[in-house]
Amino acid sequence: MTVWREGDGLVAQLSGAPKFPIFAEAPLSFFWKVVNADVRFTEESGKVTGAVLTQDGQAYKGKKAP
Repeated sequence: MTVWREGDGLVAQLSGAPKFPIFAEAPLSFFWKVVNADVRFTEESGKVTGAVLTQDGQAYKGKKAP
């Protein structure tokens, strides 16, 4: 998953999928309106270290790329 700022919001793109905007639920939690999925970013010492993507009841953990 790649996430970047586009305009005033964030956009996320999963491998092999088109990009879609994600919407904030909380400072580190976002959701998609086009699919039943959400992402919660993890942090340590105030820096994002990874994310947990939940889609259709399955959770996928990932670390931030260097």
